[in-house]
Amino acid sequence: MNVTLQPRGRSVPLGFVILFFPRFAVRQYPVWVPYELLTLGTALSHAGYEVQLLDERLVDDAVQVAARRAEEALFIGVSSRPGDQVVRALELFHGVKERFPRVPTVWGGWFPSSFPRECIAHKNVDYVVRGAADDAIVELAERLRLHNGDVTGIAGIESARQGFPACHNVKRPLTDINRTPQVEWRRFPMELYVTADGCISHYTSRGCPGNCRFCGVPRLYPAIWSGYSTDRMLGDITYFVENLGVTLVKFQDVDFFADVDRVRTFCKGLLSAGLKIRWVADIRVACAAHFDEEFWELLAAAGCCELELGAEAGADSQLEAVFKECCREEIIRVVKNTVAHGIHARVNFVLGFPGETPTLLQESLNLIGELARFGPGVRFHFYRFAPSPSTRLGRQVWIRKSERHSGRAPESIQELNSIAVNYQNPDMFWLSADMEDLIRETFEIDLPLACYNPARLHGGWRRILLKCLGIWARMRLRFGWESWRFERPLLRLTRMTLPMSREFDWAADEAEAKELARRRRRDGSQGFKARLPQGEQSRVERSMAKGSTP
Repeated sequence: MNVTLQPRGRSVPLGFVILFFPRFAVRQYPVWVPYELLTLGTALSHAGYEVQLLDERLVDDAVQVAARRAEEALFIGVSSRPGDQVVRALELFHGVKERFPRVPTVWGGWFPSSFPRECIAHKNVDYVVRGAADDAIVELAERLRLHNGDVTGIAGIESARQGFPACHNVKRPLTDINRTPQVEWRRFPMELYVTADGCISHYTSRGCPGNCRFCGVPRLYPAIWSGYSTDRMLGDITYFVENLGVTLVKFQDVDFFADVDRVRTFCKGLLSAGLKIRWVADIRVACAAHFDEEFWELLAAAGCCELELGAEAGADSQLEAVFKECCREEIIRVVKNTVAHGIHARVNFVLGFPGETPTLLQESLNLIGELARFGPGVRFHFYRFAPSPSTRLGRQVWIRKSERHSGRAPESIQELNSIAVNYQNPDMFWLSADMEDLIRETFEIDLPLACYNPARLHGGWRRILLKCLGIWARMRLRFGWESWRFERPLLRLTRMTLPMSREFDWAADEAEAKELARRRRRDGSQGFKARLPQGEQSRVERSMAKGSTP
């Protein structure tokens, strides 16, 4: 995306701003919508500024494009998430300061919001924006335009710009996001973010009411949540369906169901408007455990085709230790209710929490096996615990001394960004060496063989071999067999790799998505048709047929 937004309500802009979304080290698919750019660009445009938005994932020469007008910019802002984008952001800031030393640099996004002091200490970073920046970014532009960049008193802004006093303002509270200017989708090339099989990503809220100790969201917004109104949500979905041909929406909210009444009204609005879409969302088990039968039927009738649930562990003691606010029996009941209504359940588990033992690990494996028996409607996604110092649990792990760890927490940007995450090979120093080996084998070999169905990626004898290994892996997980570890050498010998994620089953990659779209056009299949058992009509569908709402 390379878009320049003209100011709303002004013939002459108050100033010019460049906002940049860096590429990743590998090509991303699907290319999720860069809402950071869209929301901030919209806010600045409504405030009277001209804004250039560059998504480097889709614009190969984005740096050269930005350089053409960089000298006239009030500032160049970069948004980045942990990992590849942090490295790329630092490269971009270095290039800006080398060529345009007088142009202020602004860093926002998840990583600098989590580690503002470390990021503002970097020599090429002038300002850091913490958290939601719709208001803060406009106030920053005003200060740069009128006061040469003194940001004293602007909540959510950190500054270490040369020639100005260091400024560490208070964190900006999360306010009602319905106050923010609505994104005008027609101003952006949104078709670039729709997959071949009609899927688009979307956000409708910020924050989370949960308090999980391993999650970074509570530090930024402690148990706070704000969501768009249902009218705004339905307006966005209507545009996607009517103008972009969207058939599937992946809601990327941390907790889409924080306000259950909002979801209920949204579902009824979809049905009343005749918007035949499928949608996927995340939900906390603690919330779903209280749904009644009528609400489950409403979700199914309104197109909900998958719910992502954070089970995380199988032992109640672990669930309590990480503040999941649910128990093992509630996880089982929620997953059972989900698949019983024709909705897929994607269940997340985290391996390697502090204090993990073979017994606790087996509790999680037993729960995985129990949930798998509900049928193919249950899918799994596995993670290794990553102790981010921005979380309460992660901080405790880093400062705890042991035979394997000095007790020193990461301090620099490079150290913080090098913390190994899910698919890298971390040093799990908070566990015993034997437990670390067991977690590694379970995560990298047993669970992908048992749950990710790698046989579908191959043909011939490889498919047969992987099916056999999958059966063996399920037996190993069920009974806790740790002897006869031959799978890894065999996979090396046959040059086969295992997927580390099942991701979204309707489109594992771009080629598969295009083939799926071709087959659907050919046979008229819409996919994910399963709702209630065939021949059975829910109370919701009956009431809608009568012209009323349940």
